[in-house]
Amino acid sequence: MPLYSLRHAQLLSRFGKSLAKAVTWPMGDRMYHHRSAWKRDLRIGAFVAVVALCFLITGLADILSYDLLFAAKPPTEAAEEIAIVYIDDESHRVLGQEYRPDSWDRKLHAQLIEKLTRSGARAVVFDILFDQTTNKEADRELVEAARISGKVIVAGVVLAKRMSGTTIWESQRPFEELEEVAPWGAVESPETRRHYRDPNVGAPSLAARTAELFPGITNLAPHERWLNYYGPAGTLPWRSYHEVLKDDAVAAALSNKVVFVGENVRIGGADKQPSPYTLWTGVSSPGVDINATAYLNIVRQEALMRLPVIAEISLVIVSALLLSMLLGRLLPILSTVVSVLLAALVFAATCFIAHKFHYWFPWLVVSGVEVPCALVSLFILRAQQATTEMSRPSAATSTASPVVNATPAASAGNRTVVIDDANLADAPVIPDYTMIRNIGSGAFGEVWLAQSIIGGYRAVKIVHRSRFNEDRPFDREFEGMQHFEPISRRHPGLVQILHVGRNRERGYFFYVMELADDVQNTAIAPQTYEARTLSAEISKRGALPVGECVQLAVQLTEALGFLHGEGLIHRDIKPANIIYSDGRPKFADIGLVTQIGNDRTWVGTQGYFPPEGTGTALADIYSLGKTLYRACTGLAVDRFPELPTTLPETEDVQVFQRLNRIIIKTCESDPAKRYQTVLELQNELKALAAKP
Repeated sequence: MPLYSLRHAQLLSRFGKSLAKAVTWPMGDRMYHHRSAWKRDLRIGAFVAVVALCFLITGLADILSYDLLFAAKPPTEAAEEIAIVYIDDESHRVLGQEYRPDSWDRKLHAQLIEKLTRSGARAVVFDILFDQTTNKEADRELVEAARISGKVIVAGVVLAKRMSGTTIWESQRPFEELEEVAPWGAVESPETRRHYRDPNVGAPSLAARTAELFPGITNLAPHERWLNYYGPAGTLPWRSYHEVLKDDAVAAALSNKVVFVGENVRIGGADKQPSPYTLWTGVSSPGVDINATAYLNIVRQEALMRLPVIAEISLVIVSALLLSMLLGRLLPILSTVVSVLLAALVFAATCFIAHKFHYWFPWLVVSGVEVPCALVSLFILRAQQATTEMSRPSAATSTASPVVNATPAASAGNRTVVIDDANLADAPVIPDYTMIRNIGSGAFGEVWLAQSIIGGYRAVKIVHRSRFNEDRPFDREFEGMQHFEPISRRHPGLVQILHVGRNRERGYFFYVMELADDVQNTAIAPQTYEARTLSAEISKRGALPVGECVQLAVQLTEALGFLHGEGLIHRDIKPANIIYSDGRPKFADIGLVTQIGNDRTWVGTQGYFPPEGTGTALADIYSLGKTLYRACTGLAVDRFPELPTTLPETEDVQVFQRLNRIIIKTCESDPAKRYQTVLELQNELKALAAKP
């Protein structure tokens, strides 16, 4: 029978409630003490910080972080300060020159200098290495044109050579006559993405040498600068060499500009360098573009600067700790979404700072290393905690594997019980009880199946002090038992505590409880016994029939109302902590029971306690509502308030809808909107049960 209308009516509510719950979730996991969360956060934060610092120190994320900054930067407007004259394919063809700029007829370069000088160019900068003399007459004309202009700068190259384990720097300079009339500067090495820095050979960069021609340029400090690109190849204004040489109007348009001259051929050109834009365009930039970019960075004071080392290290450490604390308090799905948003936010913030204030740092260390590392670490830790929680027994019993290799026997009355040798070796000593086998282990103790001296089967929970980091959680378990034991036999909906004892020498206390029914609904068989809990019923049968759910809800509210009437709260209501004894559901696992009015706490189980935490009667009501949701839908608790799409034909849809509305109110995130007492909830359930 379709339930789409009811299901769709809950979708928006489910999203809002889940988001509110996730945002206010205190730990994201079942936690027994606030300090556990802080210790976890510090451990994960320290691990993430160490991994991130390795990337930061080794520079593994530097180049990619730098390149991606320009993915979000629009190309700059036309630069008025400079122009580029390309020795391009068309110029080679029109002027009939070889496809090597250094082999061109240097008379053409002399003519270009003369024309640009007459046109009023502020300077002519050749990104061409004139280190060899070729034609004496042509060389003489080039030198004379440079001398007359007085504002010609030519390129040189500084190379590193390794000799006997030592780095030796050598420079390739212009030929002597040209060097006397035209200063030279080293071309940029863009594969490092940094501005050229003089390695103590007395050679400033070509860009810096050009900037020295003009007074008022102060951005020539020797500290490390990074190239701040203005766009991909072709962004800066340019003209072809042959156009400038042959057309006076084109040359006149370059008046009052610094003109860079260099190669840009599509086929066979050697002067091509990778730029950040090469990552996604696949096109390298001509070397003359890069040198012109470096010059603009200097005169505009727009070169990029790295943050100081101490600032970067501090940023990495602080962000690692903040990430672990933030993500650790969110549910898994929301933590994944927040991680993606945080990674994008760090990238956007770095781009803004770089383009606005010209400072940057390797943001991928945070977005690409710390964020996923923290997220994966938390997922692994949560998986480990989930495994631990699954193995933690309820107060009555937990599942266990059948006994194997059992040979000795212990006699109790007229019955003989098979005992596991390996299990018995670690059995605690409980007076007047024969310990048969461990039927469940958790983080702080275990539950044993035992037989009394008169033959009755019981569950014995052992709580070890050695398994707690401090006294308080251990004492809390004992206090819960102290509060619960006096009233446990006064209501049929509470698991009965039959005996309490303490072994100070071995460092544990224990309590003997009634044993839950066998999940197979047969007589107790020690070798195969498995407790019948509500969780086991749901796993075995799926969603319980709506009529059975209503009766279950009435019985549980009666027991919870009695507990609250005695001034106590449970704090860990869930299907696994509800056992069946003689066919009746009972609240078990009383380790977290405490008095009403205690300070708000965060103990309990993920998904079952409310956003405001445990420690109040209203929190117990919320947990009971989530438990009933599991029972009547068969769905996982984190899918609340989603409903199954169909019900069996035998179900009463109206009863189901009324029960669902009761559950929705019980599980309201706002405590003021819930049932304010168990009696109020119980009356509505009894009215539903009495429906003809």
